[in-house]
Amino acid sequence: MSNTANLDDGNQQGALNEHVCDILGVGFEGELLKTGFDFKIGEKVVLEKDQGLRDFLNPTASFSDQPSHMSQVNSKFGPYCIPSGSNDKCGVHYSNGVLNLAVGKMVRDLGWPKMKYLVFEVLTKKLRSSSDFTDYKTQLIRTCEQSESLTEKDCQVIEGHFKSVGLTLTADTTTNVQTDVEENFEAQLCGVLENLCASFRSDSVEDICKKCGL
Repeated sequence: MSNTANLDDGNQQGALNEHVCDILGVGFEGELLKTGFDFKIGEKVVLEKDQGLRDFLNPTASFSDQPSHMSQVNSKFGPYCIPSGSNDKCGVHYSNGVLNLAVGKMVRDLGWPKMKYLVFEVLTKKLRSSSDFTDYKTQLIRTCEQSESLTEKDCQVIEGHFKSVGLTLTADTTTNVQTDVEENFEAQLCGVLENLCASFRSDSVEDICKKCGL
């Protein structure tokens, strides 16, 4: 991964990195063992029958519960989340469940050979270290549209599965998303200032400390 997109290791970039590793890992394992794409990872380390560390088609059945929609990610980690060890670098092992579900459905409906080409093409030629979920979605759809081996219907399937997990921004959702962002930012800002207010008080920060209830 570091020799291709070299995605950052926190926030959506880190979750995207986890997702690509999951998808390509399961796909290439299936090719090597000739078992096909089984939509799960880490089955052999989980004792529960038919459960994996991550379940692409049913994220909530993963060993550690994962989200199936972006609304769950937005309510837990916003764009102003500050990566740290205590929050799993803003949930990189949590948020990737959304992409695993969307792309897992694409593999189910279009087949692994088509999705292997798209994911690898986007990873090696289109993504940057700062790419997020929206950039990944845009590049997959664009690469599909430019491919001679995929059809317009294939691209519509891809776009539809991204929409099904909330990876689209419409007029109906803009207000709600913006509200979530503002609330998350204020909460995270107050958290960052808590240590400052506890160790250093002056007239310049007193009003902010009071607003945060400190």
